[in-house]
Amino acid sequence: MNSLPYLDLELKPTRFARQGKGLTLLTCGAVLLLSVLTHYALLSHKLDVIERDRLDSTANQSFQSKRANPASNAEIKAINSSIEQLSLPWTVLFEALEATKAEDVHLLSIEPDAQNASVKIMAEAADVYGMLDYQRGLSTQKGLSDVALVQYEVQAANNAEPVRFTLSVNWGVVR
Repeated sequence: MNSLPYLDLELKPTRFARQGKGLTLLTCGAVLLLSVLTHYALLSHKLDVIERDRLDSTANQSFQSKRANPASNAEIKAINSSIEQLSLPWTVLFEALEATKAEDVHLLSIEPDAQNASVKIMAEAADVYGMLDYQRGLSTQKGLSDVALVQYEVQAANNAEPVRFTLSVNWGVVR
């Protein structure tokens, strides 16, 4: 009969075999742990560098935005223009407008121009004669000069035919 080859089934491993596999597994785990910790330290360092660069960049941008740039120069000009408009002697203008005697003339708008020291006045009068009287009255007021009729329009749709007109007046303010 043929003899079968010897089959070694080690159902219960010896103590030496268990220790060898355990030590191998422990060594692999330690190497893997060291690798992960090294990688973590490297990534942590890179993150710190990126964070520091971002903070430096943000600080630099805020510093640059505080410095004057073309947009802020335009804003400064607009603010200076507003301040100039507010510093005009408004009381002189309003007193001259109020002192002008004109019946049936209603002011619609007053548009001052500080740079040209002029005022555009839009008004509505009952008729052409009221408009001319108002123009003459403004030209006699102290502080106002060169009163000129720029435009007028007779409102034909209305039975009373009021006149809407625009006057240009030089204001006694020289800048």
